[in-house]
Amino acid sequence: TVGEYKSLEDIKETIIATNNTGIPIPIGSVASVYRSYRERTGLARYNGKDCIVLYLYKESGRNSVELADKVTKELESINTTFADKLSAQLVYDESVFIRDSVWGLVWSLILGAFLAFLILMLLIQSFRAPLILLIIIPASLLATFLLFYIFHISLNMMSLGGLALGIGMLFDTSNVVFSSIERNLTKRKSILESSIEGTSEVAGSILSATLTTIIVFLPIIFIKSFIGILFSEMAIAIILSISISLFASVTIIPTLYVLFENTNFDSKLIDHPIFAKSADLYQTALITYEKKLIEYLERPKKLFSILLTGIFFSSIFLFILPREFMPTVDNGEFTINIENVPNSTLNSTTGIAEVIEKILLSNKDIKSVISKIGSDNDDFIAKVNGNSGTNIAKIRVILVSNPKHTTTEIIEEVRRRISFTEDIRINFDANGDIIGKILDPNGSRLNLEIHGEDLKTLSTIGKNLIDKLKKEQVATDLRNSLETKKNEYVIEFDPIKASSLKLTNDYISQYVKVASYGSNISKIKYQEDDLNIRLLIKKDSIDNLNKLQNLNIKTPTGEFIKLSQLANIQENTSSSSIKRSGNSRINVVQGNLNSNKSIDSIIQNMKLPLGYRIKIGGESENMEKSFKELLFAFALASILIYMLLSSQFQSLKLSAIMICTIPLMFIGIFPALFLFGKSFNISAFLGLVLLLGVVVDNASLYYEYLIISLNESKELSKAIIESGKIVFRPILMNNLTTILGLIPVAFEFQKGAEFQSPMAIVVIIGLLSSFAFSLFLLPILFFYILQKQKFKTIK
Repeated sequence: TVGEYKSLEDIKETIIATNNTGIPIPIGSVASVYRSYRERTGLARYNGKDCIVLYLYKESGRNSVELADKVTKELESINTTFADKLSAQLVYDESVFIRDSVWGLVWSLILGAFLAFLILMLLIQSFRAPLILLIIIPASLLATFLLFYIFHISLNMMSLGGLALGIGMLFDTSNVVFSSIERNLTKRKSILESSIEGTSEVAGSILSATLTTIIVFLPIIFIKSFIGILFSEMAIAIILSISISLFASVTIIPTLYVLFENTNFDSKLIDHPIFAKSADLYQTALITYEKKLIEYLERPKKLFSILLTGIFFSSIFLFILPREFMPTVDNGEFTINIENVPNSTLNSTTGIAEVIEKILLSNKDIKSVISKIGSDNDDFIAKVNGNSGTNIAKIRVILVSNPKHTTTEIIEEVRRRISFTEDIRINFDANGDIIGKILDPNGSRLNLEIHGEDLKTLSTIGKNLIDKLKKEQVATDLRNSLETKKNEYVIEFDPIKASSLKLTNDYISQYVKVASYGSNISKIKYQEDDLNIRLLIKKDSIDNLNKLQNLNIKTPTGEFIKLSQLANIQENTSSSSIKRSGNSRINVVQGNLNSNKSIDSIIQNMKLPLGYRIKIGGESENMEKSFKELLFAFALASILIYMLLSSQFQSLKLSAIMICTIPLMFIGIFPALFLFGKSFNISAFLGLVLLLGVVVDNASLYYEYLIISLNESKELSKAIIESGKIVFRPILMNNLTTILGLIPVAFEFQKGAEFQSPMAIVVIIGLLSSFAFSLFLLPILFFYILQKQKFKTIK
């Protein structure tokens, strides 16, 4: 390009003016021209050594695991090519956690299926039925994966979690079919006839069970908020897998049952002592159930008092149970945020980071420590968030694969060892709430917005609020957005004086900016790069208030005037950033929740000046919105299930009886979550939604067999008891296979199971409660309702 600078000499020889005698004045005669590096305002460190950190983020729709494998291969190639110049290391790979979580869920599914297979074999006393399931499960999985492909559902924690629950449903529907076929065989029917009639008897029941589960999850798919986005794949996976399960149960299972007629496994198995013992245990349980059922039929008030006491006792734990938006997942990392004294130098902040790095690296559970100190002047996002400056540092800590201590324990141990003055603020972020990171990139699980106009008043309210939150031990690592101060010079121009000299505010501001920070005015070609030409003044030329006041400003006439003659300059301390929401200023109080104490009560007890208010945001706001949405989905699903049952059984009263079993599932759930050290969160709530369909299925199955018993000319009381005994085994098998399938998830045998663990605990305890009480409550309710409809009874 013509006129392009090619060397430093070209710049030095550039004429910028002429003197009084007309002699040209080149830049080199009034300024130093040299090639240098820009002033360092940030640095990165890895395990105590300076480094360059590259953050790679995948494009939307790309596979994280595949992309990570490609990056790993590229790093190996770089290390081979530049072995004598640099070393490139993969410090953190999020795909490792994703891979471990997915495979952990797969192994939990396999282990759960194996345990369910064993319990099925012990209860049915036959190898034929479990063998059929062993054949059907892989076929059902392949069919479900085909549907996943058609509906563009990827294999992830959500879809696999839904698949695991769907496979559990396959056990449930299969158990009902097996029990019905076995029951018909006891009537000396042929195996073909038993398979056909047994499947026909329960086809309506398992269809109803499948539809109720679909109805439960349909509202979640159509929720347009974050909850719908998060759980829609799980809901779709469950619906698809249970649809396959229904098809397999009414077609493939009876067919295979007939084909395996001549297998000789059963006679050999039944002779084994463990089968004889399991048969004795089952008979003992069945006899005990029959005795208790007769007792409660005679004295129903005793059962009702037990149920009411259980519901009341369980509900007490709901108020003392910790609540959070998402269950915290220990993904083996945490972050330490450091805020040094305002205007601190990069070296000062680096010194603080080095002290913390030494403490961290002395812990054997810690693998890597990556520090980012200061920031790039061009980092616009950091400036907007108020996270820029040489007084800011962030340390990311990554643990070894199998640490001896949890992330929370390590954080507390590091917190105890760190000791700095109060003006140096340090807070920890466990990074465990992955979903919360999407909703709140700053990682704050508590976010309170104080709205108002006066900054001093906002700051005072913020300090008082933090004091109250600390006193009540509601949260840790509390800070407010106005507490970060910085020193500044406030320049107030004299408009009349500036106008008389034909100077604008913008011109004066640019002049001061160049004097203070410098400015890029052009570019020069150096080798293959374009380097900025930056105009600066000497560092010591404007390093205090007096020198700033004496800064000479050139007027359009060529004269110079001191800045102090154009403006009033004062030294001031102010907040580093002022945030706004709507039309008002806000002070944001952030922290990490660690208590179930009500934030609402603390806010309500605060006396605020007129025109000021506090709004709850962060996790509390997300939790409130999400719980309302799921509560709506729960209520809508209950209404739809009631409508389905009413249309199926042509009776509003009988459908109401079945719906009455829903409160039974709450007995024991909240105490169990408390004893397991879990919070009540979205995962636990989803477990309640799932239970809704399962509990009603048991009632529907009982009524189906009650009708069959009554059609066989049995009197009402006998039919009530006989129906209970008939459904005892299929419901027991359904519950046990589901419970055993979820035990690996509930006890977090694999990585990443923390997310599904609360849901698994809710389902396990809910099924136990429902099984223990619904088989007594349903017969009693049906007995008194049907008795009024003039069925024959005996005492």
